[in-house]
Amino acid sequence: PEFKLAEWGVNQDGWRRCFFNGIGWIGTDYGVGWEVFQVLRENGDAFATLHPEPLVATLQSHVLANRFPAAGKVVYTLYNKNSTAVAGDLLTVPGAPGCHYVELRYDRPVTARHDRGRDTLALDVLPTDVVCLAQLPSLLQARAEGGVVRIRVTGKADKGVLWAFLDRDDSHLLQPTGRPVPVRDGVAELNVREVFGRDGRVILKLVRDQHLLDEVVLGA
Repeated sequence: PEFKLAEWGVNQDGWRRCFFNGIGWIGTDYGVGWEVFQVLRENGDAFATLHPEPLVATLQSHVLANRFPAAGKVVYTLYNKNSTAVAGDLLTVPGAPGCHYVELRYDRPVTARHDRGRDTLALDVLPTDVVCLAQLPSLLQARAEGGVVRIRVTGKADKGVLWAFLDRDDSHLLQPTGRPVPVRDGVAELNVREVFGRDGRVILKLVRDQHLLDEVVLGA
């Protein structure tokens, strides 16, 4: 039968290696980035694929990438094996109509340069760090007007739940600060100060069955 590996043990690099390969691990790794558990969980539909593509080509030396396809999205993990940060073009991937890109570990929008059905993605990655890029369908449209975020959700996103976070997605914590946002007839509004008590970077996530459908980030 098909199976997924899980790694056992404690070492400085274990959680990075497991996150990069989309597998679980057992034990406590010192210095673990705990938010990676949330990324693995909400993209379990991609990481559980029976058709992963290991070590896809990248555009910079000692930057490694894996590809995990799922219905409606594709997830890429990138591991910067350099002792220095990398920046600029890192990956060229097959494009998809109406898609956009988000880096999921730190919740950063990623700009794509389109050319003949291929998208070239540029971002910064810290030394020896692992990040996660997602090619997502554009199901959410959002704009900020003063302290109010106005949101539209397409009809393709039925049965999804819209969540809002301020500055960071802390769903991995025991008492997360994220708030569900009611959607009526494909329209929603979020008064940031009323909900969170202050202004900040707004992270919107559309989730169905605990899996991420789309994500939009507003603000620096």
